[in-house]
Amino acid sequence: MHGAVVAADGFKSAAQETRREAVSLWANPDERNELIRTGVICLAVLLGVSLLVTLTGWFPVWLRILVIFATLGGLAKFLMSRISDSSDT
Repeated sequence: MHGAVVAADGFKSAAQETRREAVSLWANPDERNELIRTGVICLAVLLGVSLLVTLTGWFPVWLRILVIFATLGGLAKFLMSRISDSSDT
């Protein structure tokens, strides 16, 4: 049980740090435009993959779900790397 509490505290502190970074980046107009552009790219990729998976009905359900979650994970990693790269400059 203690491990779950430590993990929850770790997730909470990581979420708070990410929020602080995003808020500080959002205050800068150039960074805000970059964040919006990155968000649009992520949304377009997610919608494209979702449409592709929907149209390929011959995929087994588990494979379609795996593709969606892998895409979400990849996009989240991409977005977080863009945020951390932007905060370094």
